[in-house]
Amino acid sequence: MTTPPDALLQVALIPYVCGAGAQTPGCEQGPLDFELRGLADSLQAPGRDVWWSADPETLLAGPYGSSAHRDLPPLGSDERNEIVVWHVRGLADRVEEDVRSGAFVVTLGGDHSMAAGSMTGLARGLQKTMGADVRLGLLWLDAHADLNTLATTPSKALHGMPLSQVLGLDTAHDPFGLGHDGVAVAPSRLLYAGLRDLDPGEVDFIHAMNIHSFPMRDLAGKDLTATLIATMAAMDVDVWAISLDLDGLDPAFAPAVGTPVSGGLNQDDVLDALRAVMGRFDVRLFELAEHNPTLKGAGVNYQSALSTLQLVLDGATQRFKIRSDAA
Repeated sequence: MTTPPDALLQVALIPYVCGAGAQTPGCEQGPLDFELRGLADSLQAPGRDVWWSADPETLLAGPYGSSAHRDLPPLGSDERNEIVVWHVRGLADRVEEDVRSGAFVVTLGGDHSMAAGSMTGLARGLQKTMGADVRLGLLWLDAHADLNTLATTPSKALHGMPLSQVLGLDTAHDPFGLGHDGVAVAPSRLLYAGLRDLDPGEVDFIHAMNIHSFPMRDLAGKDLTATLIATMAAMDVDVWAISLDLDGLDPAFAPAVGTPVSGGLNQDDVLDALRAVMGRFDVRLFELAEHNPTLKGAGVNYQSALSTLQLVLDGATQRFKIRSDAA
């Protein structure tokens, strides 16, 4: 059986217009910048239909949008965290809805607190479409582990804590307003690559839980593609999500981020690795975080994001065709 000519992969672009979880303001404007640069049109290609699941400009005009970001309360305050919670919950609901509809989901930020919503929504959607026992894995490409809890965070910034929610490390607290629904991934199904700026508490968590981790120092002299493929193939995972924080790349490829760290991943190496990952594994969601168009180099960010998303969606489109042909 061949794919019907009108069978297209549906690709939902979901904006996360929140920067209140970050130390540096401005990334709440990231999704709108992507939209104004024509991202959806640039990602269109034979075999897929790319569309905005929500309008960034409309969200920014809402009660927790641009007006709430003009004079942000202090990091760690209930008032500031309330902004993040509102956006995280909304993102989780949109992701779940689009996953249940069968779309490939791309979440666009926005600060990396978004991962709590992306992964919660994905897990909910998969559990309802594939069953409660679905095993969800997460490939995390980032300079930072984002694994702090309220007890370990030095900065009190929620963009440094989403994975403690996703992994269920601090069930006594609920900083993202997701409750136990926010526990989406087992620690054994998380894979880090590109880490190079960790807090002491994060190091302790990674070691204590034996999380798969390849910091930049350990990747020196290694082939990124081969390393990721071998590790992912050995993990007990049915469906994958990938989260790319633009600061995971070397600043030469993504300078407009709030927390840049030198010595990062090479863009070409990341593209080669993602091409192989998309061809080998069942990836249902791709997240891109921390694009800050108010900082110098936003155009460089956009080009890196565009080339990455084009490659990822080419892989997702090919997998959709193969799956449709086999049905």
